[in-house]
Amino acid sequence: MAWHYIIIIIAKYQHQFLDIWVVLDYYEIIEPHIQFINTTHKVDPKWMGCFTEDVAIPTKVHTAGVPV
Repeated sequence: MAWHYIIIIIAKYQHQFLDIWVVLDYYEIIEPHIQFINTTHKVDPKWMGCFTEDVAIPTKVHTAGVPV
């Protein structure tokens, strides 16, 4: 039984680490590109993209180079 708890704890740690990593990447890469809306940046093929129902969000993130 203890092995299952260890796996769950590691999975929760990985989940929190990836959440922190995403926020740091957003402020380091995406946010500066959104500030300059007049130009479209190259889309990074390594990123997964995003889904949303709001029309304004895809316009901003696509301008920053995120596949939408």
